[in-house]
Amino acid sequence: MAVPKYSFSEDFSIHGTWWRPGGKYRQHGNLHKSDHKIQLDLIGAFDDLEEHPLIHNFPDVDLSVIHGLTVDQTPISLLNSFYTNQKSTLSLNLPIKVTSSNICCNAVIHGAFLNSVDSECFSSCRVSFPNFDRWLNDLPFSVEADLPEFIDLKYTHPEPRIFKIDENIGDIEFKSIVSYPPIEWDEFTITNKTFITIKPIKPRSFDWFIEVCCQIERMFTLFVGSVVQFSNYELSLADNHDEATAYFRRKSIEQSPLNPFEFTCRYPDVQDWFPVFMRTWLTLPSEVQHAHRLVFTTLESPAPFMESRFLPLVQAVEVFSRSTDTKTILEKSEFRKIRDLAIDALPKRTPMKFVESLKRSFQFANEPTLRDRFHYLIKGLDPETVKLFCVNPEEFAKGIVKTRNQLVHYSDSSKGVLEGNQLHWATFKLKTMISILMLCKYGIPEANVRELIKKNHDFSSGRRVWENVPEVS
Repeated sequence: MAVPKYSFSEDFSIHGTWWRPGGKYRQHGNLHKSDHKIQLDLIGAFDDLEEHPLIHNFPDVDLSVIHGLTVDQTPISLLNSFYTNQKSTLSLNLPIKVTSSNICCNAVIHGAFLNSVDSECFSSCRVSFPNFDRWLNDLPFSVEADLPEFIDLKYTHPEPRIFKIDENIGDIEFKSIVSYPPIEWDEFTITNKTFITIKPIKPRSFDWFIEVCCQIERMFTLFVGSVVQFSNYELSLADNHDEATAYFRRKSIEQSPLNPFEFTCRYPDVQDWFPVFMRTWLTLPSEVQHAHRLVFTTLESPAPFMESRFLPLVQAVEVFSRSTDTKTILEKSEFRKIRDLAIDALPKRTPMKFVESLKRSFQFANEPTLRDRFHYLIKGLDPETVKLFCVNPEEFAKGIVKTRNQLVHYSDSSKGVLEGNQLHWATFKLKTMISILMLCKYGIPEANVRELIKKNHDFSSGRRVWENVPEVS
């Protein structure tokens, strides 16, 4: 694949001609891509808006796909767009005319015309992230020197790694590409970069590839220990093998180079279990994938206030418990009998609002409490593993649940609520707990997870501090 014209995090503007497939008008305008925003500024408007310039609400028109052609004749597709603004002229002697309009776009495919958002026209997608080669720990370069006579630089190309997932996803390939710019008289640079390529058995849509990419991002966020965002989305068209680059609305996160001890784990640490782990991770049921989205959203967008960081992590533990454990207090059939008896026993004159409120209260009445969920999860781990994220499991759960209840269901009493450094380290330990649970759940032996956590710099240095911080207030 060729090098994309723009990186995913790069701001750019593209001038071109734009139109709706099947529409009457082609308009000039500029496409602007900035951090988490993509906007098309048109001179004039498409036919749907031009014909109704004074309408108060924008026409209900299909802007799922907009086509564009740049000045260098590169095709572009804009996906899932909508109007955000328009300006019109108003004159006694001239017809009313839209002079400009703004359209917000969710995604850009630079290099291809798509017939529809659901077009299954891509055969592969290639991505990477800044710390991927460090995570793999491939060492393709070696140096021998006999100064000042010579320096011998050797390069050994790493072998591709191919992981077969299933009939839906196909293969995932890790492959290195070496590149070097023109040689200067006093300088020679050679770069080895490894890419992840998704190769489904049959062509897939843009949305399908993005969903699989997001699942892989979440998996690497777990392994790396900090948020992973892919820095490029390079698509290959199935019919002619042309290349296109995808951009979509997303706030970029800085991903600094990591030292070996800063990773939760690296490929050599987990390579024996990695194929099974990735296959399991990518083929989980949709409801579990949804739970993962909730869990990792809290890591991708950390809030400025400690309370706002704490609450989503508590929810993440609850969501993980719900998605992996379906135990109830009573058998479902027995619970339904008790629920129906309680509702039927209400006097006939009971206000309907109260009846509806009672029915809603039964919705989660048969599920374990949050504190019980913490206890079940902790009891499923070895005591030595539990020591990596808490001192006293009973007090750990009590302090977290009390604080969560106070923040969600405010009351005048703040007794037992964690604050200050207690809240900080409770949040830190929750993140550690979630990492351990997920690594163990999807294929890494618990004893190995313990050793990985102990080797991690942040976890080990943090533990020396929080061991002396009370877990209840």
